[in-house]
Amino acid sequence: MRHRSRSIRIPVLFAAALLAASCSSTETSFPPTTPPPPTTAAPSTVAPDTAAPAATDAPAADAPAPTAAPDTAAADTAAPATAAPDTAAPDTPATTDPPPPTTETLVPWTGAHHPLTGLPAVNGLSRLPALAVKIGNNDIRSLPQVGLEAADIVYEAHIENNVTRFLGIYQSQLPDRIGLVRSARSTDIDLIGNLKNPYFAYWGSNEGVGAEVSAAESVGTFVARSTSGVGQENFVRDDARGASPFNGFLNAQGLMAAATGTAPDPVFQYGDLPASAVPAAGARWSTP
Repeated sequence: MRHRSRSIRIPVLFAAALLAASCSSTETSFPPTTPPPPTTAAPSTVAPDTAAPAATDAPAADAPAPTAAPDTAAADTAAPATAAPDTAAPDTPATTDPPPPTTETLVPWTGAHHPLTGLPAVNGLSRLPALAVKIGNNDIRSLPQVGLEAADIVYEAHIENNVTRFLGIYQSQLPDRIGLVRSARSTDIDLIGNLKNPYFAYWGSNEGVGAEVSAAESVGTFVARSTSGVGQENFVRDDARGASPFNGFLNAQGLMAAATGTAPDPVFQYGDLPASAVPAAGARWSTP
């Protein structure tokens, strides 16, 4: 049994020796094969190289950050500092006192006055005779009247059946056209008898009133002007206003161009306003 065990150990030892010899010969005969591990290590060294610039970038960004912060703060504080004197500049003119009112230096009118209104006769017409015109107010066909607002005095007279007509008195100003002109009535003679021989314009009359008008003119109550006789060319009809007798107009400027006579006496008394006077909003009246 011992002989067999020895014979087995020899070949095992011999094989181990051969293995050792082969390994040693392999290590010495292939020294160049060791570089491959360094090539794999080279990429591992590249990784720290890339990390290094990342670390240097971080402090580089930190450095400009503190310098930028004071720059913006300086600009912000400088803006309100310049705005403060700008707002203070317009405050100084606000303390100036307003100019004194010019109404205190007005000079009173010392010239002539219109007798029927009491207003200053700045247009130089204070000595012209008055013109009385009979104007319709019967119904809607008489509206609107033309030139009535320029009259110095307006009389409203009842004629019949709750119908009225106007008698406009013109002296301080004379419109180009007046209408609608209507016929004379007996009451007109009494209303204009105190105007110192004015001109009386009307659109005809019935026979009875015509006789009264002729009688009053003969004694110097007024100068009659109508659609017949002297001045008839100044009476015209305007078909755009409808049918007769609601379309008659008077050319007032043409009629009074050759007028003679004197200005009327004042109908009302005028004077300076009291200290307690206030402007009137208007006037309203009614007739039965």
